[in-house]
Amino acid sequence: MSASTSLLGVCLALTACSKKEEVDAEPVVPVQVAEARRAAVERTVEAEGILYPLTQSAVMPKISAPVREFYVNRGDHVRKGQLLAVLVNEDLAAATVENKGLYKQAEAMYRSTTAASLPEEVEKAKLETQSAKQALDAAKKLYESRKELLAEGAIARRSVDEADVAYVQAESQYEISAKHLDALMRVGQQAQINNAEGQLEAAKGRYQEAEA
Repeated sequence: MSASTSLLGVCLALTACSKKEEVDAEPVVPVQVAEARRAAVERTVEAEGILYPLTQSAVMPKISAPVREFYVNRGDHVRKGQLLAVLVNEDLAAATVENKGLYKQAEAMYRSTTAASLPEEVEKAKLETQSAKQALDAAKKLYESRKELLAEGAIARRSVDEADVAYVQAESQYEISAKHLDALMRVGQQAQINNAEGQLEAAKGRYQEAEA
C-alpha cells in the first residue's frame, strides 16, 4: 500500500508539471527581417483643387476702340507693365495734334497779354490807333473823290473799286486797333493776365489729356 501510494504521487506530480509547461509556452510568430537603410519617404495624393494667382488685375481700358493687335493669349504668363494689346488710335493722335496747337496759341496769347499790360504797350496801342484812324480818313477821302470823278466820267470804274477796297481794309484795321486799345484801357493789368493764364492752363490740360 505504501509503495503504490508513493508511485501514484510521483505520477501525479509528473503529469502536473507537464501540463504547466504546455500552458506557459509562448506561441511562435513568423518575423520578416530586412536591412535598415536611409532614404526619402514619398507619398503622392491625387485630389481636385482650385488654383488662384498670386496677383491679378481687371483689364479695363479708359477708351472704347477696336483692337488693332493682341500680344498675349489666354493662359499666357505675363508680368507687371507688359503690353497686352494695342487699340486703334488715329483719331486720338489727331486730337492730340489739334490740342497741342491750341496750347501753343494760348501760350502766345499769354505772352502777348503780359507784354501788353505794360504802360509803354498802352502808349504804343494809342499811336497805332491814331495812325489807323488817319489812314482810314485818307482812304475815305480818296474813295469819295473817285466816286465824284466816276460820276463825272473822268475815271474808270476800276479805280473806284480799288479805292473802295483800300477804304474797307483801312476801316477794318482801325477797328482792330481801337478794340485793342479799348481793352487795354478798360481791363486792368492783373485781370488780363489772370484771364490769359486761365486760358493757358485750360489748353494745357486738354492737351495733356489728349496726349495721355
